[in-house]
Amino acid sequence: MITIAVVEDDRGEAERLRSFLERYEKEQTLEQQAHFFSGVEDFKNSFSFQYDLLFLDIELPDGNGMDLARWIREKDTGIIIIFITHLAQYAIDGYAVSALDYVLKPIEYPSFALKLKRAYIRIRNNRQEFITVKNGANMERINTNDLQYIEIYKHHIRYVLTDSIVESYGILSKVEETLPKKGFYRCSSSFIINFRHVERMDNMNIYIGKTSIPVSRAKKKELMSEYHRYYSDLDEEQ
Repeated sequence: MITIAVVEDDRGEAERLRSFLERYEKEQTLEQQAHFFSGVEDFKNSFSFQYDLLFLDIELPDGNGMDLARWIREKDTGIIIIFITHLAQYAIDGYAVSALDYVLKPIEYPSFALKLKRAYIRIRNNRQEFITVKNGANMERINTNDLQYIEIYKHHIRYVLTDSIVESYGILSKVEETLPKKGFYRCSSSFIINFRHVERMDNMNIYIGKTSIPVSRAKKKELMSEYHRYYSDLDEEQ
């Protein structure tokens, strides 16, 4: 399921986008869900990292779409942004907020479909890189490339990143289901490691930075096999 937000105050353009999204969904046999907003505050009040793709009008009645994009980027680096505008010159500023593209009004379907296809490819790639974690009352989106290891203790989950730690609650098996299929390995009942960050191993432990992570005796043989497979696959992809 792809979740899309459209922030557009012009009802005619919003309905055009709705019909284009529905048409694309039928043509490509996809599952998507679109939510429509008429302004900045309307969108902000709904936002909790739930959207994969955002179509964002630059000129809005209660604010500026570019300012809203900056606000989003402070919180979420994974969401795909496509600007909606009358003038292409405004879209140049989109590079500052890592916007994928822009569509010009009046929107035409052929060009819209090409941009949507490009966005969907990026979304699939992002889903291999980002997970969303509840941190207290807030939600945080984590880039799994920066995730060194995950530890559980008394239902507390610690996501240890290269430059920070995110605390949450849960069950490690459920966390494991959210991670990319490649690169992560549960080496004991308490730890999931990211092979990308492993510096060395011995018979008892894995070393990531200054942290020594114990390996379950039953997992040692499988661990080495998965570790070598991970790097063999990387070599083949390069």
